[in-house]
Amino acid sequence: MLIWISLAVLIITGLGFYAWHLHQKVKTRIAEQEASRKEVEAFVKERSDNITNSIVVIAGAMLEEQMSLSECCIRLSSLLNQLGPVGQQDRFLSLHKAAEELGHIPILDEWKQLKFKQQMTYLKEMEIIEDKYGDFILETCRTIHLNGLNLPKQEEKDGGVGFYQP
Repeated sequence: MLIWISLAVLIITGLGFYAWHLHQKVKTRIAEQEASRKEVEAFVKERSDNITNSIVVIAGAMLEEQMSLSECCIRLSSLLNQLGPVGQQDRFLSLHKAAEELGHIPILDEWKQLKFKQQMTYLKEMEIIEDKYGDFILETCRTIHLNGLNLPKQEEKDGGVGFYQP
């Protein structure tokens, strides 16, 4: 009988140590996951901050007339798309619509390869699009330059300036 009791105590003790060992593994894995999650969050925040800073710089450059409205729209729309829901707010609709309408126009090396007549056709088209959305885009750039991507208090109430209503 003593042998059975000793064997039972030994088995229970072994199972207890095994349970403790599994508990430690789970605890370690949870700590590793938490550290990994914090690392990913820091990376995402840094990337988001860099994109936001780029957006503010581009808006400022537009206000200082260092680029065309067309170039500004394409750049800002691309950066705003990378921010997810923040970049898809209605106040950026004019930027996205203009960028969409400008999307077929060649850029960089493709632009340089165009003949003068083709470039002039595209420039006229860009001018029409800039006239259509220009005021909204400039107001959006002013707001971004002054407030970053945060809405000023009055815009939260009245829908804001720079909104394009089709």
